[in-house]
Order: sequence, then C-alpha cells, then structure tokens
Amino acid sequence: MIRGIRLLSLALTICWITQGLNAQTEPREGIERRTPEIHAITGADVITEPGEIIKSATILIEDGVITAVGTDVQVPANARTWDRSGHVITAGFIDMDLRIDMEESAEASRAGRSWNRKVHPEFDTAQGLVIDPGVASGFRKAGFTNALVSPAQGIFSGSAVFTRLVGGSDRRALIEDQVAISGGLQAGGWRGGGGYPGSRMGGMALVRQTMLDAIWYREAWNSHRAHPDHLPRPESNLSLEALFPVLDGTTPLALRTRDVLETLAIGEALDEFKINTWYHGNGQEYLQVDAVAATGAPFILPVNFPDTPTVDGVGGDTGVTLRTLEMWATAPENPERLRRAGVPFTFTSRGLDSPSDFAGQVTTSIERGLPADVALAAVTTEPARLIGVEDRFGRVAV
Repeated sequence: MIRGIRLLSLALTICWITQGLNAQTEPREGIERRTPEIHAITGADVITEPGEIIKSATILIEDGVITAVGTDVQVPANARTWDRSGHVITAGFIDMDLRIDMEESAEASRAGRSWNRKVHPEFDTAQGLVIDPGVASGFRKAGFTNALVSPAQGIFSGSAVFTRLVGGSDRRALIEDQVAISGGLQAGGWRGGGGYPGSRMGGMALVRQTMLDAIWYREAWNSHRAHPDHLPRPESNLSLEALFPVLDGTTPLALRTRDVLETLAIGEALDEFKINTWYHGNGQEYLQVDAVAATGAPFILPVNFPDTPTVDGVGGDTGVTLRTLEMWATAPENPERLRRAGVPFTFTSRGLDSPSDFAGQVTTSIERGLPADVALAAVTTEPARLIGVEDRFGRVAV
C-alpha cells in the first residue's frame, strides 16, 4: 500500500483542492459560465478509506465534487477522462501541524489585549493567511492537499485554521477557522520575543495563570451583568475572552511540546481546568507510553526520526552515547507503541527537511509494526475526524 501512497496525489490533488471552490460570494465579472466541469478518473485502484479498496474504479467529479465512485460508473460524454491505470488513489493527506511566521503589525493597538506579548489567543490566523506557493506545491507533490495552520510564535499563539494548500492569498482556500487555539511553552514571541517568560518554568506558570485569569474574567463579567448597579464594569480583555471556548471544552487547546516530560508536566498543570487538549508530539512519547495514554488526549506525531549515527570507520563518532543509539533504534516504533496503548494520533511532516521525505519515514514505522491502514488513517480519516470535517474530507466517497 505504501508504494501506492507515494503516487496517490497525482489525480486527487486537483479534486480535493477544488472541492467547493466554485461557490463564491463575490460578484462575478462578465458572462457567467454555467457549463459544468466534469472529470472522470478511470482505471486506478481507489482506497475509499483505510482498509477499503475498489480495484480498477472510476471516480466522477462534477464542479469539484465527487459524485460517483465505483466500477460501474457511467461517464458522461462531455467528461474529461484521465486514465490512471496502475495507480493507487486515496484522499488527499492532511498535515496537522503547519506553522507560519505571522505577526500583528507594529502599529496594532494593545488595547484590550493581554499584558504579555506572548499571549495572544485572540489572534485570527485566517486574517491575512498566506501560504508560500512554493511551500504549498511541495506539500501537494508529497500528497498533502490540506493542513491545519497556526502561528509559530507565542505561548498562546492564536487560532488554528483548516485550509487547502493552494498557496498565495486565495481567500477561498479557508475551510474552517477557529479549529483550535494553539500554544506551547516556547519562550519566543512577536518582534524578537524578549521578556517574560524566558524559561520553561516561567512558561508553565504563565499558561496556568492565564487560564485562571480567564476564569476570573468570565466570572467578573457574569457578576457585573447580573448586578450592573452594584458591581463595576470589568475592563475589556480580548485575550482572556478568546479562551472562553477552551474553558467550555468546545475548542481544543493544541499545545506544542519539546519532549515527553514537558508534555506530561503541562498536562498535569492543566488537569484542574478539565479542558479538551491536543498535543503536538515530539517523537519521545514511547519513553512514557503509559503516562501518555493516561492523558486521554490525541497526539499529532512527527516522523523526523533520528539520523543513523556514524560509529565506525575513520570518521566514526566515538562520542555517540548509548541513549543516542537507543533513540535512533526505537523512535520509529513510537506510532505503533502508541497505537497498542490506545492513544489516538495523526501525523505531521513538521521537522522533516521536505514533505517529500514523509512517505519514506512512515514506511520505516510500518516496517517496525505499524499497520499500513493505520498509517493511512493518520493522514486522512483521523485528522478529518479530529477537526470535525469527516463528512467532506478524509475519504474518497460521495
């Protein structure tokens, strides 16, 4: 199956990127074309979803939407036919961790914002989102047609949005905004990122204090609204207000982590808030697999496994430690160990030199025991389910 996965995006990249793009809200210029655009992809083996395959199938696409899949599909005379015999087709991959350097303008007002420039959960990633066309093209060539995108900077970075990887500033690329609020303990922030916090401990304290402040802020407003004549009006704080959906459990808090101990520490610190948490993993989860499973949270796993150490010959590194060798040997088993422990996970190409390296890295995990269907689900049906778009993405279906 993985050999086919390397080829999978050739046909369906067009299909899944253009799905729904024809419905537009801006006025059309000139004479509107009403002739339907129909494509038929024939002859390929189609993996409709992990574990389900139709041999020598036909996929019919009308105006960017799949209208039929099967072996007995009637192809209209006006359809453009693409013969993909010998290919394997599946739904476009979804990368769950694409981070982009985004900053508010230097002139942006801080009125109604957090006192700390590294706390900006109110930042709307959809506003002004631009993915470099070259970057988007590299993802598509590797089979990725969609991504969950968030700002790279900040303790509370801003919203994570689900978008098509079309590149440029096409406003129709956005599919879902406010999928999650992104964050992490990294000390970096906007415009240089100096100031508090400058350490992991400080970051942990700021995350917890900000959550407590959000609870207080909401209660203060509720009390004021109930007794406006007796209680003063609280100040406005858009940063704390943006965390209300997180406190309610309706919007996940997606946290970046640098090692498994950081994952467990921040999980323990946030346990009192009973929120819905996602973790951008770090590849070390297998070191504490039982504790990771006990979090009950889904993980977004990188596949940037350690390079093979050079330990022999004249150029060998005599300083390679046993721990380095153990991590090199064991890291590719991380997804399978989490699967056996019942931890839900998806994949990301983040950390690789290029998205084109993704298939080879996943192949390594499959060779270490990860079922191929599970690997495919981790970039199709599982991310679609997690984001809440499983009715439109993750499968090749009507």
